[in-house]
Amino acid sequence: MHLILGAIMDLSGMGLATGSSTARWVAVILVTVNAISQVVWFPLAPLWAFLIILLDVTIIYQLTARWDA
Repeated sequence: MHLILGAIMDLSGMGLATGSSTARWVAVILVTVNAISQVVWFPLAPLWAFLIILLDVTIIYQLTARWDA
């Protein structure tokens, strides 16, 4: 499962480098899922989970700001 998700993330990253709108959608979905999944880890490592959620929100903002398509 990790290899499949890693391959999807890799293809999404290459698509973002070329300016693909589909890759942008995939990246937003994957980062959103990661931010939601960090809530599970919050009781065990609150600082780490908070920092990752903050990073995910920043990435989502950067992917969606000035989205022309």
